[in-house]
Amino acid sequence: GNVMLNIATKCTLLCFIATFSAIIYVIVIAISNRLDSIHGWFLYFIVLIIDIYCNFLGIFLSFEYFDNYYSKCCTCCHLNCLSLLSKVFPNNTESIINKGDKDMSIVKLEKADSQSPVSISSGPAETVVTV
Repeated sequence: GNVMLNIATKCTLLCFIATFSAIIYVIVIAISNRLDSIHGWFLYFIVLIIDIYCNFLGIFLSFEYFDNYYSKCCTCCHLNCLSLLSKVFPNNTESIINKGDKDMSIVKLEKADSQSPVSISSGPAETVVTV
């Protein structure tokens, strides 16, 4: 369960980023067709390159071999997605295992007493996220 939740969060986050870049690309296509100038074409090709690069990074970071890079790039968004899941499923307190480069660190979601924002405290072997 915990590993699956971690993988599902990772895939959802990477898919959201790829979808967002594709939506921006479609919007720029609509704008550049109306401009029909060198500026419109320049904007079109820049956004095309950014969209291709975002899709490449999404595929690249989805592999387990690159988890270290994923944790460096996406830890903040990943933890926010996990805290959102804990708000959707308030009765469940989950321990999510993040695979690091050589060691294992545990991220534990705990429900806070009040409606406070997310707080993150870190120890030597675990990180506690209070939602």
